[in-house]
Amino acid sequence: MVKKEDSVVLLKLLKLGEVEGKSFESIVEEEFRSEFELIRYHKACYTLASILELKVLNPSKRLVAFAIIRQAFSYPKFSSNPFMPFLINAACDEEADKCERAFILHLLGCATIKEQSYLQAATSSLTTYVLKKSFQEFMRSCDPSKYDFPTIEGLRKKLKVNDSPERFSSLFDKNSEKRNSRP
Repeated sequence: MVKKEDSVVLLKLLKLGEVEGKSFESIVEEEFRSEFELIRYHKACYTLASILELKVLNPSKRLVAFAIIRQAFSYPKFSSNPFMPFLINAACDEEADKCERAFILHLLGCATIKEQSYLQAATSSLTTYVLKKSFQEFMRSCDPSKYDFPTIEGLRKKLKVNDSPERFSSLFDKNSEKRNSRP
């Protein structure tokens, strides 16, 4: 977990999602990267993932948190992101809001849209497309009926992530052991 002062900074960053016109990209690239040194990214993202697991954040804060987790580790080989299993699980969580799931699929570059005309920027990557939007713009344009939501196995295969995900365990979640166990 992060220090108290870092928690305050993370909360400030999450609130930026509520600012009309503030893109996810500017929150991550300008704000997050200026507030946190590279060496502190993992702790910050672990804290965000733990909070996301609790499902206590409003939708704008949740999407900002997912964008930070995705972009903080935007290595040339995205599958190197230590939070990849967490992002895949979140994208396939059938109990989650469908626009949230669509957003995560965009972040992963795996959003399959039934009508290609819906994606105006078809030539640019799906990740870039969604990061350039603000929360309000994304929510106005999000139509869950236009998305094909993959199974967790299908998404792992598409992303070429091994079938046994790394364990994610939250300090706040008593059920993380059960969720990480295989049937």
